[in-house]
Amino acid sequence: VSHPRCTIYHHPAWLVALEQEYGKQVLGFACLDSLGKVQGVLPLMYTRGLPFNWGAQVVGRRLSSLPRTPVAGPLSLNDDASRMLLAHAVDQVRGIAGYQLQVKSMSPNLAGPLEGFSSTVWKEMYVLDLPERPDELRFGDRVTRHRIKGAVNRALKLGVQVRRAETENDLKEWFDLYLETMRWHGSVPRPYRFFKSLWNQLHPRNEMRILLAELHHGPKRTLLSGYMFLMCGKTIHCFLNGRRRDQLGFHPNDILQWQAIQDACREGFRRYDFGEVEEGQQGLIGFKVKWGAKPIRSYRYYYPASKSLPGLDSSDGLLQSVTGRLWRNVPLRVTSALGDWIYSYL
Repeated sequence: VSHPRCTIYHHPAWLVALEQEYGKQVLGFACLDSLGKVQGVLPLMYTRGLPFNWGAQVVGRRLSSLPRTPVAGPLSLNDDASRMLLAHAVDQVRGIAGYQLQVKSMSPNLAGPLEGFSSTVWKEMYVLDLPERPDELRFGDRVTRHRIKGAVNRALKLGVQVRRAETENDLKEWFDLYLETMRWHGSVPRPYRFFKSLWNQLHPRNEMRILLAELHHGPKRTLLSGYMFLMCGKTIHCFLNGRRRDQLGFHPNDILQWQAIQDACREGFRRYDFGEVEEGQQGLIGFKVKWGAKPIRSYRYYYPASKSLPGLDSSDGLLQSVTGRLWRNVPLRVTSALGDWIYSYL
């Protein structure tokens, strides 16, 4: 976690959760110098791809760094180490019919002079740089700050309270909201055991938290929304959200983000990662931008090179084409089971 480009997606707990999700092992490559000191690492995992070779350019059979992960390219101390790691990864797929090497990175020139690679720009990730003190936080212009503060105050006046999840029962409640949110967006949900693995490994070490927004009326408590956060080094990742769409008038997401950013700043984090966004999702982009987050482009690299590289609209959109509007009428437990089955190929 000391590497400046290290993310939670390089964390051993993330790798273990990926392994436990579908019982497949991560291949961990390391580049050593003549003294045996590590100069770079690269985690990879094989996938079997969707049946009938559907979506082969996006989710076909591949050796990926890493599947079901936004970005996890090589972490190296120098370019030579990165190239050696990539060359070794190429050796793993060369000669295996139908398999492709896929590397997800934030670097626009990762493959350098290596032959046989093709690359494409990918999604933008939105990141907020945090100051040393919460009173130095500035969210956009005066109008934006006024709107944010107004939304937070309205949530408080309406009885919305924020607390941290403490038990696995809290995790289960959040997961139900997550399923509901994914169903509304026509997206495929991850299985519960993946989140339970992260919870069991990271929560006791204070490297994972879930903030919950609840509406309190006397003894009655109604869960409105929840964000899952993962922490690594000086970065806190706003990983996933689950919310009740019919309760957004209480501004639960605004008060959750306000609390999370304030806490992150007080605790010494310097980067608040809002995560990646699909092209064209202007509402979600606007929500992230209003907090002051700036876009950072990610990239994907493929070997062997292909003339028809996937476009920015072909990743989650591929899965959403399975669902469409009908998905919103499917029972939540059915979406969970189908999502589990689909992700087992990815």
